[in-house]
Amino acid sequence: MMPLLSLYANCLGVLGGMTVAYATLDIPPTAYWVEMLTIVDLPDVMVGVIKSVVYGLIVGLAGCRRGLQAENNAAGVGKAATSAVVTAILFIIVADAIFAVVFQVIGM
Repeated sequence: MMPLLSLYANCLGVLGGMTVAYATLDIPPTAYWVEMLTIVDLPDVMVGVIKSVVYGLIVGLAGCRRGLQAENNAAGVGKAATSAVVTAILFIIVADAIFAVVFQVIGM
């Protein structure tokens, strides 16, 4: 679901930007859309989808690993959930750094 959620959030971000541009800067929605299409291209969208797949896997695997290590009480579950969040954030930061280097090398 992460790639779909990412695409949905991107679409809402574009619509929100269009609304703000029209309301505050008097930029017509058609002009905003045309300029947005000149800036955003398919490789940008694909990078976002690839990252969202990897980040979703990281979050899922961190949650599963820490969930299997949880104790049989509420405090143990709370500690496991906190540990899963910290683990996922750490690995997402590392993955983002790796993505930055790889995409810089290949020119994306």
